[in-house]
Amino acid sequence: MNPEPQGQTALNPATERWDQDPDSDMRDAATPEPPEPPGFRYPTGIPDEDAEMEGHGSARFSAPKRPRQLSEVDTVVGEKPQPGSDEQRVLQPPIKKARQIPLLLQDEVVSLKETIRLERKKATAKIADLETRAEASVLKATTRTTKALKHAEVEHVLKIGELQSELQGFRDDKNGLAKTAAERAVLIETLEETVTSLQRQIWDFQQGKQKLTQEVHAASGRVKDAEKERDSLRAEAAGLREYKSAQEAAASHGSSLLDAAKESIRSLKDDLERSSAECLRLESANESTIQSLKNEALAARKDKEEALVRNVSQHRDKSIPNSPRGVFSKEESRRIVDTCQRDAAKALEQIKEQMSNMEAQRDALESRVNSLCTENDMLSTERGANEAFKRENAKTLEWTNNHVSELEAQRDALEQDSALLRATNTELSAKEETAREERLCIETTHRQELSAVNAKMTDVT
Repeated sequence: MNPEPQGQTALNPATERWDQDPDSDMRDAATPEPPEPPGFRYPTGIPDEDAEMEGHGSARFSAPKRPRQLSEVDTVVGEKPQPGSDEQRVLQPPIKKARQIPLLLQDEVVSLKETIRLERKKATAKIADLETRAEASVLKATTRTTKALKHAEVEHVLKIGELQSELQGFRDDKNGLAKTAAERAVLIETLEETVTSLQRQIWDFQQGKQKLTQEVHAASGRVKDAEKERDSLRAEAAGLREYKSAQEAAASHGSSLLDAAKESIRSLKDDLERSSAECLRLESANESTIQSLKNEALAARKDKEEALVRNVSQHRDKSIPNSPRGVFSKEESRRIVDTCQRDAAKALEQIKEQMSNMEAQRDALESRVNSLCTENDMLSTERGANEAFKRENAKTLEWTNNHVSELEAQRDALEQDSALLRATNTELSAKEETAREERLCIETTHRQELSAVNAKMTDVT
């Protein structure tokens, strides 16, 4: 923008002409111009536009062209410009006046064309007068004008180059932003695919976690069942130990009974042997007694016969009817013999009864010994069965303990796998959150850059 003050013109409604200030022949309208963008500056040293001003305005608004205004380049060297003079007036863009004139004078465009043409002629005359006056100081102002023109041209060229470079930079930035947006779109798609794959992996891990949880529950159930089975086996083993101790006690009692039976058998055998010896002794004694009795009876019979013979002989000799003293008669001898035979028969019967009783006792002892041997065999068989059952129970208990240990190891391994899956799930969730945050940050940055570029392009255009 040009900092020099401008003159003011006003439209006289009576004459429908522009009223000029006494200090200037041509001023801008009093209507305020719209604000210019920051950093924008109209170039100075624009060539004469009288040829364009002779027309009837633009085709759109049909407004006349504004007369040429003098800049500080057109001032005479060495002359101090007066405030409000034409030298301080800056040429405004015709298009801007063309925009302001239809807003102020929409209904009087035709009449204003003539007025502006007259004012242009006056301005042309004034400019010619000023040029005539400036011819005197042309020599002084040549250097200054040349320098000012060169400076203005250089400044204008530099400004145009700067604007072109800035526009090119904006275009490059826009293209770069478009490429960045495309790359970021591809990156966002990649991130979305990554997030989708991570979600699938998380879902797979969750499914695996559920399966592992079910397996852990099943393993824990199997462990509980195994523990219950182990407890039942332990209880059964305790019962078997108690039964074993009872069987051992019974076996010890049976062995003691067997020893006692053996002792009683030995004692009975000894008694039987003694009884047999006694029977033999008694039989021999009875036989000897019977033999002695027989011998005595024979001797008595012989003595009696001899006595009878003697008595007979004496009776024959002496004819004495009475028998001698000390000689048994025949009936007495027979009676004595019968008595001895009866006593011997009774003793023999008693001995036979004792022998039958001893044989019955021997048979009872033998049957008892056989029953004790059978019971001992049964106890031995049961002891062997108990030992085999004990060994089988020990093997079963050992297998149960090994199975419980394996199940506990599987449970620990499953718990470790579950902990690893939890850590992996947490890591994948963190990666997903990070990817989502990066995506939001990229989208926000992209929107901000696009809005900034659009704002810059709007300011430039």
